[in-house]
Amino acid sequence: MSPYAYIPFGVWYLLIFVIGLVGNITVIHVTLKNRSLQSVQNIFIMNLAASDIVVCLLSLPITPVTNVFKNWYFGSLLCRLIPWIQGISIFICTFSLGAIAVDRAFVGCFAQNTGQLSYSTRDKEKQRLLNRTRRTTAILACMVIIFGLTWLPHNIVSLLIEYDEAEGHIFYIFGKEELNITYLINLFTHGFAMTNNVSNPLLYAWLNPTFRELLVKTFFKKRAKLAKQR
Repeated sequence: MSPYAYIPFGVWYLLIFVIGLVGNITVIHVTLKNRSLQSVQNIFIMNLAASDIVVCLLSLPITPVTNVFKNWYFGSLLCRLIPWIQGISIFICTFSLGAIAVDRAFVGCFAQNTGQLSYSTRDKEKQRLLNRTRRTTAILACMVIIFGLTWLPHNIVSLLIEYDEAEGHIFYIFGKEELNITYLINLFTHGFAMTNNVSNPLLYAWLNPTFRELLVKTFFKKRAKLAKQR
């Protein structure tokens, strides 16, 4: 309950909530508005964005409050509903990343064959296709890796907490009950896992020049038109 603990966490969660929500909504909006972005891999990315939005709306506001105050204030209905929705959201995210990995494996084999053909025939469209495929694969591979790295500590801590009673309260400093840091560690790892909601849209916008170009056209051209009409 120390303000030195919950104020930094509150600011951290607020930043992740705002950036994650705005970023993922932007990804979905720009993709739906531009048919050139509606490819197979971008549909996977839209699934990830939708999953991240659900996590932002349900996990970010509720989990830290529960961990800080160590009580449930959101009623019996939400107590049953939210874990179910959170589980589905994480399943969609994991399933989409698994589908991305399988898709990239097949595309990688195709790109390798195309690259060999391109090298032998010096065909430049095919070389562009190979470069675009490699860039897309790099984006999606980074998403998979970041998801694994950000969620791994929280999953490990959750398992340790689940079996903590049998192991003798491993999160008690020096074995003293008044020095129980279980909630603090859980909050820290959960906050780290939530950074995945921010990394996907930032990574996608940063490494995808086509998306950056269409993002500018989608938002700034609308503003220019409205300014001219006024």
